[in-house]
Amino acid sequence: MKTKYLFGALMAVMATSCTAKTNDPAAPQSGKTVVVYFSKTVPDGVDATTGATPVVNYNGKQMGATQYVATLVAEQTGADIQRITVADDHYPVQYNALADVAKAERDNNEHPDLTSTHDLNGYDNIILGMPVWWYTMPMPVYSFLDMVDLSGKNVYVFTTHEGSGLNGTPGRVQDVEPDALVSSDGWASRGGQVQQNASTLTGWLQRLGLYKEQTSAVENITEQTPANAPSYNLLGQRVSNATKGVVIRNGQKTLNR
Repeated sequence: MKTKYLFGALMAVMATSCTAKTNDPAAPQSGKTVVVYFSKTVPDGVDATTGATPVVNYNGKQMGATQYVATLVAEQTGADIQRITVADDHYPVQYNALADVAKAERDNNEHPDLTSTHDLNGYDNIILGMPVWWYTMPMPVYSFLDMVDLSGKNVYVFTTHEGSGLNGTPGRVQDVEPDALVSSDGWASRGGQVQQNASTLTGWLQRLGLYKEQTSAVENITEQTPANAPSYNLLGQRVSNATKGVVIRNGQKTLNR
């Protein structure tokens, strides 16, 4: 198992980018891209300490702020999308209880079991998104990094937060994945302001060379994939393998007829 590094001091950074100790990839980047994100919403009580994820309404759908950003990124880059998930009952629904569990995991360096699987073979560019929980990456993101090998891949990081900005997240990813090419140019927004900051997100993707004009998340649909692989909708939520329409299976968009 990779060595894990814990936490950093709180950086009350309001800017949308920061510099960290990273192995920057060259730009612009070509090759296949995937957005991988963790998002856990709470009904209320978002504050700067826990960085829990507020709810955003997008095209009539309720989603967490990080999920919303991941959706925009996938639409603007033509990327595939994968959601990092834990068991539905792993985190309490109520805000204070969730915050207590998240803090205990952080303090004990506990990496929870994931219910999601992540095959990153064939992807050159990984866009990794998350809220900032208790001044660091949520522990399920560490579980994801346990699961995968990002060696040689270009990695770009975005965060949602309530006052701590990127908070050194690119450097934390680089610590865990020393052979990855983690960009020091990350993007961050307060969770409650992600819709207002959407234009700066577009600018970030353009700066990285990942933005694609007039793309949507529904691209590169494959007709066949193993029937027993778990399926997810375009918001990263697990669905039945019998669900009709476009689903994500084995990291690929698949058309179920």
